[in-house]
Amino acid sequence: MEIKRYGEGLNFCNALTAGGFVFVSGDASEAPVEGIEAKAKALFEQLDASLAECGSDKEHIVAATIYLADVDRDFDGFNKAWQEWLGDGPKPSRSCVQVKLIDQSWLVEITLTAVVK
Repeated sequence: MEIKRYGEGLNFCNALTAGGFVFVSGDASEAPVEGIEAKAKALFEQLDASLAECGSDKEHIVAATIYLADVDRDFDGFNKAWQEWLGDGPKPSRSCVQVKLIDQSWLVEITLTAVVK
């Protein structure tokens, strides 16, 4: 099986394809915007680009794990942005948990599994 890596760094790659699947590493937005909705929207743009580079898109996401810095504060706002991003398209399986992010200004980090189109 061929494994193709994208954005390979010292400790991990940003994404990879293997066996018809796309695996996007935990991604967060460092955009200088305030609030969970703005952070999420900036992150979704990054995820769209990663998925496209791997030959997929948001309609082919099969699983998402969302890591929020503060669930009590950000869960509703994140869900609003998430629903806007996915629109009427198919919804993936999803988990959402609160964690201590490496950089608390990120507010949210997401990992994705998708299938290649």
